[in-house]
Amino acid sequence: MGYTEVVSSVVEKHGWGIFYLHPYDVLSKVVKEFYAHITSLNNAFIYVCCALVLFDKDSINAQYGLSKGPDEHADFVKAMSPECLVQVLVDVCIEGTQWSISRINCDTIDRISLKPQCKIWYHFLKTHLIPSTPNATICKDRLLLLHSIIVGRKINVGKIIFCEIRRCAQRLLAH
Repeated sequence: MGYTEVVSSVVEKHGWGIFYLHPYDVLSKVVKEFYAHITSLNNAFIYVCCALVLFDKDSINAQYGLSKGPDEHADFVKAMSPECLVQVLVDVCIEGTQWSISRINCDTIDRISLKPQCKIWYHFLKTHLIPSTPNATICKDRLLLLHSIIVGRKINVGKIIFCEIRRCAQRLLAH
């Protein structure tokens, strides 16, 4: 299966036609507006592009035409076991990849350990779902999300984006 088929099959599994094809430059401008105008983590609305925008998980999903449904990814993470972690490595990494412990005591892998088709989806994950600048290692949470993307588990995209914006805003507001 070529890369085009790998990408289109995952987009179809998740119903991400609009979300995946959304222009990155527009997405990044909107996200920057969210960060710039969040003054409290309790705001229900945020001023973005000259308009008040409802800021919650469902509104983010609606923006991308994503349906509400079961969050199979969250269930997968809650039920995680050592055996499942090994299977995640088998599914998304090249043979012989092992978990490492980072300086901040997180399970990680080296990014270069990803299988080629998984590298495409990891790039998507770090540009559209959970922005990231460090590129050499991948933490366990991101790898589990990548695995859910690859195997087609239902994912609440709005929840992931909402939580990431709040997490980053929380750090900014703390300073």
